[in-house]
Amino acid sequence: MTDQGEDVPEDVPENVPENTAQPRGGRDGAGSGGGEGAGSGGQGTGRRRWYRRRAARRTAVTVLALALVAASGLVLYEVARGDDCWRPPKATARLAQDPARATRALDPGAGYVADAQLPGGAEKNASPDALTDLLSDSHWHTCHGPSGPRLIGDILTAATTGRTADDRTSPARRHTAPMARILHRAVNLLGGRSEGGHNEVTYPAEFRPYAARLLASWPDAVDAGAAHHATRMLTTDPASGEVRLLFGAHNFDSEQLETVLADVAAEPKSYATLYDALRARAADRIEPLSGDQALPAAVQGAGRGTARRSGGPGDGEGPEEDSVSARLQGSTAGLAALAHARDEHVAAGRVPNAAAFDRDVLRHSAGGYAPGARAEGPKVRFEGSAALREPSATAAAWARAGLRAGTGEGDGGGSTTGGPRAADWFMDYEQQLRRTVDLWIARRHVPADTAERLRGALARSRELQIDLRYPDGPLLDH
Repeated sequence: MTDQGEDVPEDVPENVPENTAQPRGGRDGAGSGGGEGAGSGGQGTGRRRWYRRRAARRTAVTVLALALVAASGLVLYEVARGDDCWRPPKATARLAQDPARATRALDPGAGYVADAQLPGGAEKNASPDALTDLLSDSHWHTCHGPSGPRLIGDILTAATTGRTADDRTSPARRHTAPMARILHRAVNLLGGRSEGGHNEVTYPAEFRPYAARLLASWPDAVDAGAAHHATRMLTTDPASGEVRLLFGAHNFDSEQLETVLADVAAEPKSYATLYDALRARAADRIEPLSGDQALPAAVQGAGRGTARRSGGPGDGEGPEEDSVSARLQGSTAGLAALAHARDEHVAAGRVPNAAAFDRDVLRHSAGGYAPGARAEGPKVRFEGSAALREPSATAAAWARAGLRAGTGEGDGGGSTTGGPRAADWFMDYEQQLRRTVDLWIARRHVPADTAERLRGALARSRELQIDLRYPDGPLLDH
């Protein structure tokens, strides 16, 4: 099955004069006469010669079409033999603008989840599927239109979020099980190898911004995978009905997630995209809470009952104290993993100028994220909303305000993108979370002693992540 349309290519001229319809390399005997010999069949002869000339231009006469037809009947792979670029079928290209169809086409199926939760499950899922073919090595360079990384990135975004990549105005959609399965499969493929050594995917550096955007819509999944304590791959949030994907139910999928994170962390724009989403999600998590929910009830001595956490990473099993400290406990994991990857790049020399890298992250960042002035109560904010959340200040203004709040002075730089100290402060994820929490404390009028205990809990969470990430001590200052 192909996406060619009619048998006659679109660029065949309606009337091909006989004296121009020559195969490359000169005229043949039958076509050298011109004149009356062509007669009424001249046009047909010319068209046949035009076809021969077109065939001669190719490196091969035959065309190889490898097609995978998903349940929706889509052609996901088509390439001409001898070409060094991909001509995506129209049906495939249209997936980027049709999220529902993209999800149906790329979903590996409900059986994927059951198999992947068992030892060796990834091997069972290693047979070629729509997503494997989409990420084929031959697809990263397109012959025309959008680049391979952009097209593939836009299709994956549509399939895993229910929104087109260029839609920044409509609200986030509820994540579903098919979306979660696609993301899990994509990360396992992009992260190297599935269990058993199958499905290795090598993608170009140009795909990093799209990989970052893919993860940015699933910050809870990133946090859970970086924390390494999930016990189930998929859970459903009881408050919102949204499906949660929890990397880490298997050791191999956490490793593959961190492989993708490490690659994202090698490029400032990609780093900024994911860094923004993880910080925005922290603001999302604490925004609905009132001032008396800074710490768990037992810690505050309030005697309040427990409530299942909504919006935070975890395995979704059992009740948990609903508090700012509980909701932010997992927020440090993804940020710590990202910072650790950046530090490793610097230490290995892959990022030769750390200061320049940090300034570029600050420049590319959308800004800083503060909770709203009032508690939003039980209002549910879907996980994907983090990537769409509007910043409360530009990155440079956020950094300058944070420095002033911490030291009583500015950063000493007059640049609109902030000075060196601003970049240093901005790249310290503990300072970012603390700034968000400090603004929540001020806007909820939290008593001073409770506020200090909350800050202490946040600092201990960060120290735990440092111990996990840097068993021999931090590689760098942050």
